[in-house]
Amino acid sequence: SQTVSLHPGLVLKDGLTVVSHPNAVQQISTEDRSTLAVTVKVFLPSLAPASVKQAVDTVLAELAVETLDILLLALPVESDDFVQETVLPVWQAAEDLQSQGIVEQLGIADLGREDLNKLCAWVKVKPAVNHVNLASCCVMPKDLVEYAKENGIKLLTHPDPKVLLQPGSADSCVSLEGGISWNFGWVVRYNTLVKSRGIVKHKGYPFVCLPGVSYLSVFLVQL
Repeated sequence: SQTVSLHPGLVLKDGLTVVSHPNAVQQISTEDRSTLAVTVKVFLPSLAPASVKQAVDTVLAELAVETLDILLLALPVESDDFVQETVLPVWQAAEDLQSQGIVEQLGIADLGREDLNKLCAWVKVKPAVNHVNLASCCVMPKDLVEYAKENGIKLLTHPDPKVLLQPGSADSCVSLEGGISWNFGWVVRYNTLVKSRGIVKHKGYPFVCLPGVSYLSVFLVQL
């Protein structure tokens, strides 16, 4: 990681302040938007529905776009805690973004066949993608492959760790005025691909730092 000093940027409608490294602006022009596929993966530290919109709004502002092609959610729950009462409100926050035309497709990360079946039974909009970490299963489980095929769900692989940035490690990555100690909240990994060539054009890791009960979003220059 790299320690950087950040400066204030624009303010979103909900009062969340976005600050970025001066050399990290990656806005997409209107002319280029139709040629790019924008994928956003949100790593949630808790099952807080409001965090989904905050994370998406941050990326939209950072890239200067109005829509995302795919929104993936990485939930901080194991199979034993995968229950409707806590998981469904988070997914519904993503469904709301899709119904508003902000997100085209929704996806989930690292669900086995049983939990994926639960999610599909609870929701109005089934995930179009299940983002599977092959480090935990070198060969895709047969029951998961069959279920995904039957329900039209794409199985895509990734190398992401379960926790992208460790809680409490924000001070080692960013330096902010005031001598305040910061902790990580949600973290986002986004990328854009040139549709005709499959080449990554943009890549970034926005995240939220939590000083006590206040929210400040910052942009990580290097992981």
